[in-house]
Amino acid sequence: MSTPKTNLYEVITASATEAYAADNTIFDEGLALMATQTSYPILSGPQIDAPAEEPKISVFIGWSSIEEHLAARESQAHAPLMPIIAKVFASKPDVIHVPFTSDPLPALRAPVTEIAWFTAKADASDKETGDNILQVVQQLVELSGSRGVAVSTGQVVERPGQVVCVAGWESIEAHQAFTAKRDPAFAPFFGELLGLAGATIGHSALKAYGGVA
Repeated sequence: MSTPKTNLYEVITASATEAYAADNTIFDEGLALMATQTSYPILSGPQIDAPAEEPKISVFIGWSSIEEHLAARESQAHAPLMPIIAKVFASKPDVIHVPFTSDPLPALRAPVTEIAWFTAKADASDKETGDNILQVVQQLVELSGSRGVAVSTGQVVERPGQVVCVAGWESIEAHQAFTAKRDPAFAPFFGELLGLAGATIGHSALKAYGGVA
């Protein structure tokens, strides 16, 4: 039985501990606790192209609304998460919310998920530029989708000058092969995008908690 779908996700990124890098399952207890607070998909996993000495983790948690998440965070059920998080996160996690413009699950469920962050060059709080970035990235999303790529994007609520894009691939090599084609249709959009934003891109191997998403 599949879980209900939502386009709103809490996105957590952090440096990971050596213990997590050695055994990702040490986070399972924490994921189980999170699953008692939301009925929506939960996916997590390591960044597979991060340097071995700097492991990183990403977590995507679906919610019906930001208010639902904030209420869950204030509940007593949240307290047991803290010691588990301490075993997994080596740095203070960055926690944001993204209302994706389309269902991101096909990209998040892929064997490899490209996670690209586009941030306004002037200021991550620059909403006007963020709106423009989102428009350009949305055009790239539609173009990529027409080429058979599972992809979605959304503007960060807490930092409206920042946009995140997720794309699903069979492997990092598959992404590299797609890029190597240098499809001319993408060029004008990338040119416009790089004029507006700086980019940070990584690849993660996300798994749905309980294998259901």
